[in-house]
Formats: sequence, C-alpha cells, structure tokens
Amino acid sequence: MKSKDPGIPNSWPLKAEMLQGLQEKQAKREEDMVRRRAKAKSNAKRDHKNEEIHKREAHRAREAERREKRAQEAEQWQTQLLRKNLPQADVVLQVLDARDPMGCRCAALESWALENQKRLMFVLTKADVVTPDVVAKWIIALGQIGPTVAVQAEAGREGIRELLLLLGHPVPSETVKLPPQLKAAAAVVVVGYPGTGKRALCKAMRQELKTTAAWLLDACKLRPVAGQAPTVVSALHSALCSHVPRGAANATSATKAVASGSHAGVVSGVEATDVIKELLSRVQQQTVLRHFRLPAFEGAEGFLKIFAEDRKLKTQKNKLPNPPAIAQRVLTELSALPGCFCEPADAKPADSSRLWPSHGDAREVLQQAMTQQVAALNSRGKSGPALGALVIASSSQCGPNVDIAGALTKSEEDELDLGGDDAASEESELDDDDMDDDEEGLEGEEEEEFEGEESEEDMDDE
Repeated sequence: MKSKDPGIPNSWPLKAEMLQGLQEKQAKREEDMVRRRAKAKSNAKRDHKNEEIHKREAHRAREAERREKRAQEAEQWQTQLLRKNLPQADVVLQVLDARDPMGCRCAALESWALENQKRLMFVLTKADVVTPDVVAKWIIALGQIGPTVAVQAEAGREGIRELLLLLGHPVPSETVKLPPQLKAAAAVVVVGYPGTGKRALCKAMRQELKTTAAWLLDACKLRPVAGQAPTVVSALHSALCSHVPRGAANATSATKAVASGSHAGVVSGVEATDVIKELLSRVQQQTVLRHFRLPAFEGAEGFLKIFAEDRKLKTQKNKLPNPPAIAQRVLTELSALPGCFCEPADAKPADSSRLWPSHGDAREVLQQAMTQQVAALNSRGKSGPALGALVIASSSQCGPNVDIAGALTKSEEDELDLGGDDAASEESELDDDDMDDDEEGLEGEEEEEFEGEESEEDMDDE
C-alpha cells in the first residue's frame, strides 16, 4: 500500500519560506504552460493563415491559367469564325459606337470589302445615348462614304426594322413590297471592335424577325494587331465608350459612376493628363465651363486645378491630388450620362462615295431611307438622356489596325481542335459587349493613387 505524503511538519524550520517558494514555482509552471499554449495557438493560427494564403495563391494561379486558356480559345474561335463568315457574307454590317464612330471604323475591313466586292454598311449602335441631332449629322457624314443606319438595339429596337428592310428581309408582319433595285442579302455578317454592340444588334434583329434568321451569321470581333502603342486619341475614345447604361431607363449620373467604383473612363498606356489636353483641344472653353459648371481657367493644368477645387477633391492629408489623379476623375465622369460624344466635321470626307459603288442600283433606295431617318431624328432635335452632354469635335483617325488578310489565312495553330467551342464562344461574347457592364471597383484604385500622391507630396515637403 502506497504511503501518504505527510507534508511539511509545522516544526520544520523556515516552513513559510519553503511553502512560498513552492507556490512561486507552481505559478511559474502555470505561467509557462499558459505561454506555451498561447505560442502554440499563435503558431497554429499563423500556419493556418499561411495555408489559406497558399490556397488562395494557388487558386488565383489556377484561375489565371484557366482565364488565359479560355482567352486563347476564344481568340482562336473568333479567328475561325471570322475566317468562316466574312468570305461567306455578301453584306457586311460594320458596327460603330454612335459616341465616336470614327474611332470604331476599321480601314482594313473597308478595303477588304471593296477588294472582294462585298456590300458594306455602317450601323450606328447605342444611338439612345447620343442626342438625335448629332446622330442625324453622323448619318449624313458617313452617308457620303456608304449606306448608314442608326439603331437602338436595347432601347426599343428603334431603327432595326429599317435596317432589316434595307437588307431585303422585312419583318413578316409588315406587308412591304421590296423595290426591284433592293436585293435580299443571302448572308449578312455583323463585324466590329470589342464593345461596339455586335451581339446586341444580332439579338435585336432576330427578335424583330421572331426567327433564327439563317441568313444572319454569327457576329465577328475585330482583333487589333498586337503591339500597337495606345495614343491619346485612342485613349480618349476608350474613355468615352468604356461604359454605357442598358437603355435610357438605367441612366447613370456622374456622381453615381464615381461612387460605384466602375472602370468607366479608365485609360492605360497613356498619361491621363495628356488625354485631358486632347479633350480640351477638341472643344471650346465656354462649352467646358458650362458642362462642368466651372469658372474660367487657363490651360489643362488650370482646368484640373479648378475641377479639383470645385469637386472638393482632397487627399487624406487635406491636399489637392496630383494632376494625373484629377484627370482620371474627369474621365470617369465623362463616360456617365449625360456623357460626352463626338460630332462629325463639316468638311467633306476624303473617302467620299468609297463604298457606294458596290451597292449598284440600290443606292437611290438606301439614300432615301437615310433621308427619312435623318428627318425623323432632326424633328426631335436635342433631346433624350444625352441632353446636356459634352459634345466634342471628332477625330479623323480610324480605329486600331487589323490584319484582315492574316486573320483569313489558315494556319495549323488556328485549326487545332478546341474541344469547347461553346465555352470559347461564351467567353468571347462576355469579353465583347457585356464588358460595358463591368462594375468592378475603381474607387479603391483612385484612393490608392491619392494616397500615393500624398506620400510623394509629403516627401517633397520634407
């Protein structure tokens, strides 16, 4: 039987000191135990956090790889689609954003259409975010080059029926007798740069016809030649056409555009201040003063300073942001309604009547339809959700260069089995017109820029 510990006898010398020492040792052991447990818990938490970070990084890497693969497949699929549909079509609808049609024109596509005797027509999309009088001016200006029709694919489908009639495929419910000069198009292809509204146009045409319209081929995207350096003109075009609300009912004010943190107005590869200089060079100062409700200013730097003071833009250290950050804020407001768009020059275009010969005897009918649409638009004058927009002079430059001949040339890489055309098609479509609705955060980026500018200013002050 185990004997019981008798403890420390009361008569033991220095018993109190010994008991105190034992208690201190016990307390120290308990403190050490608590410290080890806390350290183990901290290490476990740190390891768990590191593991989560590694998981997120691995997930991002997989997602990036997946997106890159899908983008390559989408590009390959679009190349094959362009190679298949463009030669097959007898009518090419070149889609132009009505806010800056010149920036959406593809010189290579127009030259190819002429060389291959294709009937090419301009289609001005998103006409609901441009005042009717300016749309009418564009029909007249572009109409000197070739047939032009303005449509609102998502705001009542206005202009779609007229376009179908000119293609020789009137809506079945309408008992319209086609003029003998107007030939029904055997195959029509819709072509344009990303974000111009190609898919929405095809959808609106099929909805009006209430059929799949076998003669209407899949829309094709124009992919600019890689390696082209952006210019201030192309950057301003991107800022103007980077975002558009879905119809007039969803008009987005400048305040909401900034607060939403959307990517509207974002430019890359070019200094934002240079884009503002390009903007100011294409509009009278009085017009800018009225639009932004600002006092008089001198030069681009003066405009940015006055704009920041009027909008009470401050960094976290209560200083004015530097000019690039202010310029980016201006471009963000530009793309929101009432917005900003271009009006054509009064001068006759250098390539006047270039595309008309391929339409033959139908020219008179097409011009008559254009005249009727211009009259209808002019009767509305300055109205609609774009009333009060900043109207600037259009540039004479066309859109980015596109290698049409190269895209139509077969290669072994282009003929690889993609194994997922539907996925590639979906990715391509989402990358095209649906990118207008991308509302990912810009506000955070602006705040980071402002913070960075504060630190630079602080360093200068020091």
